[in-house]
Amino acid sequence: MGIFLGMENLNYNWKYERLESFITNYEEINGVVCAFSEKDLDLSRMTVNAYYYDAYFKIWRKQILPLPSTLNIFGNISKRLKRLLRGIYGNNLYNYNEMDKWAESKVLQRHPLASVYLPETIISSDVEIFKGFVDKHEDVYFKPIKGRQGKGIHRICKQEDDSYTLTIQAVEAKEYKNINFENIDVLIKELNDKIVSSQFILQKTINLIINNRVIDFRLRFDKNIENEWKLSLAASRVSDLGGVVSNRSAGGKVVSVEQSLEEYYGYSESEAKNKKNELIKAGKILTEAVEENNVNYGKCAVDLGVDNDGNIWHIESNIKAPNDTTTLSFEKYEGLDRVCQLGISYNKRLAGFKNINNTIELLPSEKKSALTAAESSYDLFVTGQFMDEKFVNYIKEETTNYVNNNFSLRKKRSYVLLTLENISEKELIDLVYRIRKQDNKNLVRTVLYNKVNKKVKKVKQSKNVELEKKNEEIEKELKKLNKEIKKMKNSNSWKMTAPIRIIGRVLKRK
Repeated sequence: MGIFLGMENLNYNWKYERLESFITNYEEINGVVCAFSEKDLDLSRMTVNAYYYDAYFKIWRKQILPLPSTLNIFGNISKRLKRLLRGIYGNNLYNYNEMDKWAESKVLQRHPLASVYLPETIISSDVEIFKGFVDKHEDVYFKPIKGRQGKGIHRICKQEDDSYTLTIQAVEAKEYKNINFENIDVLIKELNDKIVSSQFILQKTINLIINNRVIDFRLRFDKNIENEWKLSLAASRVSDLGGVVSNRSAGGKVVSVEQSLEEYYGYSESEAKNKKNELIKAGKILTEAVEENNVNYGKCAVDLGVDNDGNIWHIESNIKAPNDTTTLSFEKYEGLDRVCQLGISYNKRLAGFKNINNTIELLPSEKKSALTAAESSYDLFVTGQFMDEKFVNYIKEETTNYVNNNFSLRKKRSYVLLTLENISEKELIDLVYRIRKQDNKNLVRTVLYNKVNKKVKKVKQSKNVELEKKNEEIEKELKKLNKEIKKMKNSNSWKMTAPIRIIGRVLKRK
């Protein structure tokens, strides 16, 4: 079962931290789990140079493997590669397509159970449609049908003097700007290109503002090994004061559903619990409605709002790349673990395991591996964004005998990277064991390593370069010599001295 980390031109090292979430219940997986990026693929040989999970030593090791039976897309993927993989995996490459906002709206409008959650929504295709909708509702959202993370969303509000205020997200992601227009005609002139493009929808604004903040709820669902939708994440996103959207990328914060309902809506503990159950029910109905009209889905995130009267409204769905770490701010890794455990279980089903419920237990006698005793160089990743300076210094002390004296160990966003020299694989495994044993607070997540031999590579490269240069020089000299010989053979002096050369060869044989 494969985990695709992203394209080769991106820095995906921080994603190594998340690999631990896929194997927290490894005894239930009963198969090989590997992780790789685009540059690791060799589709001509149907192989991949991937990190695979070694359950014996609880570490990820690099090795060339056959192309995995299923893929969990865990990062950005190019359209070209996506098409190629689609040809290989078919519908097992789930969440391949995503409906835009308008296509999704049409699907939900036709669904008997889902339609009740949808605000009035139309496509903006000409000026008259735009003018009529804005005039009718006086407060609308004007959204790009393919926008994400709150980008490109406009809010249009009619004022008491018949002027209009346009609120949009500024270039600076966490700021908003208001532009006033004296009448609707001036507003239309400003937005005309967008209005007639058929690339924007108009949606009646549902009052989701509490204490001058926009609040919504993200419900994430993933399929399990039985092909059933299960709730994996539930959170509330609260905008900055005066915000247009609640997205964290636009300055919002993320809290638990219960905290949001109690703190901002004034619900009691029991009322908050009941409303959360209503949100989960609505999210599941919307998820199933979306899936019924598209290819196979394995994950879906639904954004919902609750108005002042307690009514639940659908805002949008995210199928292509829903955030796996939505709840990280208030429940650490628990939510991410749920998402990944469900994802790998669903992959196990798609991989065609004969007994999908079968589990394995690793006995002490089985915990053996062919570890090389030869010394070499290794890149070692120790991941965990909550590692403190004290623990990082401990890692530095443990590895001081294997790193360059001038090496300064610094923790990056979610990992520590070390290049260890003159160390055997067995010593490396023992080193990792000591680090994990010292980790009393469970600060370390995924640990993985990859063998490197930079010195050998440099020598080989330099020799190859020198050899190529010499070959080029010899070829140039041969070409020059052949040209001179040809020129000489065509000369009169060459022809006149031919008898002398013949006599010379005869005398030489004698």
